[in-house]
Amino acid sequence: MIGGMSYMIRVFIYHSSPGRLQSIQKTAMAYFKGIRHTYHLTCCNRPDDAAAYIKAMGKRDDIFLLDFSDYSKAILLAGLLREQNLLAAWAYMDGTPENLYRALFAQPSAYIRDTGNEREILAVLRQLEQQSLSVQKKHYFCFKLEGEYLRIPFEDISYFESNAKKVTLHQAKRDKCYFFTAKLDDIFMQVSPDFVRCHQSYLVNMQMIRSLDIKNHLFRLHSNEEIMISRRSYKETKERYERFLASQELQ
Repeated sequence: MIGGMSYMIRVFIYHSSPGRLQSIQKTAMAYFKGIRHTYHLTCCNRPDDAAAYIKAMGKRDDIFLLDFSDYSKAILLAGLLREQNLLAAWAYMDGTPENLYRALFAQPSAYIRDTGNEREILAVLRQLEQQSLSVQKKHYFCFKLEGEYLRIPFEDISYFESNAKKVTLHQAKRDKCYFFTAKLDDIFMQVSPDFVRCHQSYLVNMQMIRSLDIKNHLFRLHSNEEIMISRRSYKETKERYERFLASQELQ
């Protein structure tokens, strides 16, 4: 799905109390069933299992709710999460205010004082959902392929190529392509400002451009591929690319 974009939100909940965990899980499921985005929920009540999960899936998931009733175990999980994923949103649950201050270096996104309070959990889930969606829109291209929701970091995309309504996403770092049905106009509305529409068939990540061939009206990418620039859009494309280069020099 591209137009009317729907996102996948992946949630992980750790709580050492099986009863509290079940209650939080029930509240979370009710909340995410009420939004238009797809979600995936994973729960556990053992710190070792939580650590193993974060090591395996921490880079992929979006929202983490961590029980801090045992500070020493929980802070290890929070530190592990931050090693895996600085963009993830996570909440400190059921810990003392004093320990919250000690945990601030791990950058919690929210604080749930009482997981027995359903309203408090719902308010935090709403906050973390919005934070997660903001991160996805800013850093990832999200799309549905063969029933599965995928997201590719913008920095890993070399260019999009369109032929009729069939689009090919060329992934740079893995030298991999994805094929799906979409309109390049819709994709252009979704990608980061680093992309330029240089042709009716091409949408290019300017980070991947090695040079602009003024004579032949084309971009040469670091992969040695050549992307044509249409005569109609050449002036605007050249100006956008020059502004991009100037902004890079200022960084």
